[in-house]
Amino acid sequence: MAAPRFAHDIRVIDEDTFELDRQSFMWGVDALELEQTCVAEDGSGIHIGAIAPDTLADLLGVLKECEVMTVDEAGQTFGWCALDDATDVAWHLVASGLAFDLLQVSGGTYIDAEVVAYEGQFGHWRYCCLPPWEWRDR
Repeated sequence: MAAPRFAHDIRVIDEDTFELDRQSFMWGVDALELEQTCVAEDGSGIHIGAIAPDTLADLLGVLKECEVMTVDEAGQTFGWCALDDATDVAWHLVASGLAFDLLQVSGGTYIDAEVVAYEGQFGHWRYCCLPPWEWRDR
């Protein structure tokens, strides 16, 4: 399988953002923060957010295309990206339980991925975790 033509220009920024040709990408999702701790049934803590950057880096190895969705007031670009099997990168992160659908941004684009993660008890759905926006606001 050939690497994407722009593979050398990709850099993972954090758990739900990567940079492609100096533009940031990941639209409509919010991942758990790196420092955020979720609690397992036995009371132990786990950092689900620390898993997402590695998963994102692996996915970017089979990135096929990206499309700009919006540019914010600071000039930061956000977009949608697909893997070589046409799967949306953000959908994959949400379906793996490594990110949440940001309904106010996506309009529910990834709600079916939330259902997949919830029903399979993947990622954050297996633990007691605050949504990242609530964790940041505490």
